[in-house]
Amino acid sequence: YHGLNADAELTALVSNEMIAEIDREIVGKAMDAVPITSFRYLDWTADSANNTTGNYLDRHRNLVQLVAELSNEIYRKSKIGPANWIITSPKVASVFEILEGFVAAPAASQGGLGIVKAGNFRGAFDVYKDPLFPANKILLGHKSPSSPFGSGIVYAPYVTQVTPTLYGPNDFTPRKGFIARYGLVQ
Repeated sequence: YHGLNADAELTALVSNEMIAEIDREIVGKAMDAVPITSFRYLDWTADSANNTTGNYLDRHRNLVQLVAELSNEIYRKSKIGPANWIITSPKVASVFEILEGFVAAPAASQGGLGIVKAGNFRGAFDVYKDPLFPANKILLGHKSPSSPFGSGIVYAPYVTQVTPTLYGPNDFTPRKGFIARYGLVQ
């Protein structure tokens, strides 16, 4: 005995996996919603194409300039507002984390499985790290601070992680059931 409740530990583990799967579905739907005309490519090795001189910091600033341009493109197309959140891989998030203007999230919000808030960049973007996100991609989006419908995708959970204990009719063995019901629309 180590003071652990096996049932509670296993339930928490499966619950975290369910959350991770829902996160994957939401991020996948958001990635699919991006029109191909909004994709931009930044070649880190081509200094002349990026108007940089080979300086490490200049390359990172170029990334920030591209993010600002795309944020304003979101504003132009949606007429609701510019991008105010970023989801990216830990590799790309580390670029934002070293630039001036990045404020790290409290350590308590950075732990756990799946997508975590890394912090805020220049008061304009909440930056989220996703360990399963493609290494060299960034997803930008706008979430309205005043309305739940001020975004392109709405996630609406109505039954989350119900875990009833059921007993088998033939052997009376307890079994756990997991369910999550939600709406996810674009």
